[in-house]
Amino acid sequence: MTASQINFYYDTWALRSWPTITYDFLEQARQASFFSIPWNSAIKRAVDVHNKGIPRNHPLIEVQSAFGGAAIYAAQYLSKECAYNGFMDHGWWFNREQCEHVSFNQCVRRNAGGGKFFINPQFQTV
Repeated sequence: MTASQINFYYDTWALRSWPTITYDFLEQARQASFFSIPWNSAIKRAVDVHNKGIPRNHPLIEVQSAFGGAAIYAAQYLSKECAYNGFMDHGWWFNREQCEHVSFNQCVRRNAGGGKFFINPQFQTV
């Protein structure tokens, strides 16, 4: 269970939600900047579409990964193999960075046999 915010969604980098956000927005921005799009414009374009606030009365939102400033995990699914590691297991050496919450949440989901993650709009951080 992860937190949310009313005015804007914090930590879009950690957010993965099939089929909408299946990518790393920093990677999207890196690729766009190769095509002469200024870095700040590429980041803004990739993030702004997904960082809207979530009203408190919205139902739980199932995601593959999130953080939102706080998270609560079921202890039985945590293990030493689940580490906050900001690198993907694949990709070019210069392009393997990813949000540490993504790899951690993937490990926890694996330990839970495909367990579910949710953003809880009533669990608010400021």
